[in-house]
Amino acid sequence: PDGRTGARCQGGGLKRAPAPGLIAVLVLATFLAFSPILSAGFINWDDPVMVTQNATITGLTWSHLVTFFTTLTEKHYHPLVFISYAIDYRLFGLDPLAFHLTNVAFHVVSTILVFRLFSVLTGNSRVGFVTAALFGFHPMHVESVAWIAERKDVMYAAFFWGSLLSYVLYVQRQRRWFYWAGLGLFVLSLLSKSMAMTLPLVLVLIDRFLGRKLDRTAIVEKLPHVALSCVFAIIAVAGHYEPGVRGKEFSFSGLANVQSGFENLMFYLVKLVLPFNLAALYPAPRGLGNLPAWLFIWSPVLIGVLGAAAYYFGRGSKPAVFGLLFFLVTFLPASPILPVGIKIPADRYSYVPYVGLFFLLASLVDSVMAKAGKAGHRLALAAGVALVLVSSWVATFRRVVVWRDSATLWEDSLAKHPVPMAYHNLGLEYLTAAGKRDTALTLFSKAIAVDPGLAAAWLNRGVIYGSKHDYERAIANYNEAERLDPRLAEIYVNRGNSYLAIGMAGRAIKDYSTAVSRRPAQAEGWYNRGNAYLAVRQYDRAIADFTRALALENSFAIYNNRGNAYLAGGDVPKAFADFSQAILLEPLSPNAYYNRARVYAKNGQPGPARTDALRARSLGMKISDPELAQLSGPATTRPPGSRPTAVP
Repeated sequence: PDGRTGARCQGGGLKRAPAPGLIAVLVLATFLAFSPILSAGFINWDDPVMVTQNATITGLTWSHLVTFFTTLTEKHYHPLVFISYAIDYRLFGLDPLAFHLTNVAFHVVSTILVFRLFSVLTGNSRVGFVTAALFGFHPMHVESVAWIAERKDVMYAAFFWGSLLSYVLYVQRQRRWFYWAGLGLFVLSLLSKSMAMTLPLVLVLIDRFLGRKLDRTAIVEKLPHVALSCVFAIIAVAGHYEPGVRGKEFSFSGLANVQSGFENLMFYLVKLVLPFNLAALYPAPRGLGNLPAWLFIWSPVLIGVLGAAAYYFGRGSKPAVFGLLFFLVTFLPASPILPVGIKIPADRYSYVPYVGLFFLLASLVDSVMAKAGKAGHRLALAAGVALVLVSSWVATFRRVVVWRDSATLWEDSLAKHPVPMAYHNLGLEYLTAAGKRDTALTLFSKAIAVDPGLAAAWLNRGVIYGSKHDYERAIANYNEAERLDPRLAEIYVNRGNSYLAIGMAGRAIKDYSTAVSRRPAQAEGWYNRGNAYLAVRQYDRAIADFTRALALENSFAIYNNRGNAYLAGGDVPKAFADFSQAILLEPLSPNAYYNRARVYAKNGQPGPARTDALRARSLGMKISDPELAQLSGPATTRPPGSRPTAVP
């Protein structure tokens, strides 16, 4: 059936309503449900890595595009997402409104495509509308839309739905260009998130729903899709597999993974109908205090009973079979049953799979209404559906507000579940945004008490001890963080800072060298190693490291300290150039004025030297009158300072 024919869904459907009006309602309702997020900012959960501290999105040059397509970020491959971030940055800078608006726009487009897909698939716009409305504003979908770093969900889903719709139109109308359009959209979906790899299986489900035989032609059509899925599955496994690393996200533990998979399925089934106590982070399903543990322990039996009942009552219903299998198939990449599965459930993993269950429910309601003999019964059922949709919309609107900033998000999460990473992230917010070191220290300690294996909490507690000049405790915390996760480059930058502060420049240089080998594209390691070389008077090496850092970051501190290295090494003209550039970058900082005054004095220019020295004094630097009179003496370098780096 074609979406324009007014054909009825199997079992008898309601008459088709005008699609443009339904689309307008969906667009307006979905946009309004998520509108509070437009006044929100970035949060400290992956947003720094993906956006705010990601130098690669600051340009759309060829080198940046090559980086997007040839590197993994946080073990995942989604180059198209980074291109979208780069476009947002090019047009609006780091304005969170633009990034949030793009997320919402993708979600609204997905909602329209879900409506069109299931309207065309069934010939029934009412079924399509209810399915799309549940998708558009179910509260479990807030995380995928409100979280800027999770744009990969809304992007891959939009291309996923577009690909499926193109395939349905190809099957129904036998126009080849629909097939190729669908294949192209599938590629875009995979380039946004590898979870799109389940699409070939969904195409088989669509064939069965439409009564199409799985003959040679149908199989050959899907071979390109299968090949693409295999390629991206290999990339996904390769990105996650790190043998021997503590805390790796997957294992091949057999029955334990199967049990975990059933427990996660039960979690999503419960949250489908009872979306309460939603949180950014959950414990393992059995640890959900608001749900009884037996529900998850016996989840294989309970799901087996539910599945048998669904099969018995829905064996004559194509929508029931399609909806259930769609949910199970698209859930597989997030299931612990697979070797790259996620052990801990999260709202975002329901974003696409739930559509199968939404379609099942919409089709069931449509069938019951079609069979209802009395108009009053149909009206009561329609009122019930409207109540569910309105309640879902209200719950989503209220849930979106929680994502307005990091503090609100993590306080909300901890109020429901004392998850160690939530303690850590709230502590990080207090440390970096509010400057409340003691509160942050308490939260990091709570995170460690709940999970002593959380390397980031040890690292950031070390940062606080370092900022308090308690370098012995800081180093002890960094050592424990290194034992737990030696991949974290921030460990070596910060421990190097502590070693340098207590005069152990050799150990500091060793740590900084490890940091730059792990993350050569970050300036901190090069800058701080330059400081260490400067402290031990290896001026050429210091200059080389500062120069490397400047290639990555145009910074006042780097110019100023490279100027110190040039001056100490006797290259006065280059020192003068660096101090002058530092002044241009920060004209209210006294250090560069003081250092340039020393250069003028060395050159026998007492007038400009006095002018710069007086300027430094006016900006707060303590310069005695005798020092002011003797600026032509030996070059001395004020402690350059090193920058502690917290890890998100």
